[in-house]
Amino acid sequence: MDHASKGWAQLTKMLRLLRVMRLLRLMRLQILPESVKIYIESSDWLAFAKGVLRVLFLLFSITHWAACIWFYIGSKSDQEKTWITAHLDPDAAFSTEYMYSLYFTLTTMTTVGYGDITPQNDDEVLFTLILLLVATVVFATLMGALTDLICSLESEKHTEDARVRLLSHYMNWRQVPKDLFKAIRTHMFYLWDTNKGYDAYEIEVKDSLPPVLRRELSFHVYGRILRSVTFLAWVWDYEVCLKELANAVHSLFLSRGDQLFRHNEPNTKIFVLQSGFVRISSNERL
Repeated sequence: MDHASKGWAQLTKMLRLLRVMRLLRLMRLQILPESVKIYIESSDWLAFAKGVLRVLFLLFSITHWAACIWFYIGSKSDQEKTWITAHLDPDAAFSTEYMYSLYFTLTTMTTVGYGDITPQNDDEVLFTLILLLVATVVFATLMGALTDLICSLESEKHTEDARVRLLSHYMNWRQVPKDLFKAIRTHMFYLWDTNKGYDAYEIEVKDSLPPVLRRELSFHVYGRILRSVTFLAWVWDYEVCLKELANAVHSLFLSRGDQLFRHNEPNTKIFVLQSGFVRISSNERL
């Protein structure tokens, strides 16, 4: 078997390997456990790494197929001078030819283009022109995807900065006194640091869930709190009752001086103190 036949045999094996990789990619939803997906999605850095690997895989896939076409044009051309004869030894191994092909397409796709490997005939020049046109779209798209991934790491910081700016603009627009502005700003910062802005989203999620899942989520969030209240010890052994109670629980954040209720006012709620302190006063002028 001559060198060309060995090269094409190795190329055929590589194509088969790529088909297997493509099949694995199509089956990734079945291979990757749901718990692993949840773990990746819950971590910003793991999600970022997953996105980067996906971009690199797409870039490698495109450059690989372009390298195969580039190698095919150079090896099957009827022209006397090709990029293979101009830049490689006649006895070069197939792996060397593939690496040079991949090197040319990768530098062209990423718009680096060192110019050490150049087209030598009309067919190669035509392919290079097409590759450059494709590269303008592909490279810009992939770089845009990378930019979005990097920005996603700072999304929480950007959201917090936007909240602070909006609050400051509103206070200035209403000409709020500095002392009141500081008190409001401190309270809002406490809320943002405590619930990370998820309080409104939690309400949205609960409203979107069916009653069974809503009770399960509420029990997971507030069940431990209810089990710590000795006043409710009589229902600790009745999980169904605890779930119903948890489904009726709502978080409440109060500032210094706020009133829960006043003397002789009707009250149908039970308050469980998680942090801070309360004061019971009688006949005090408020």
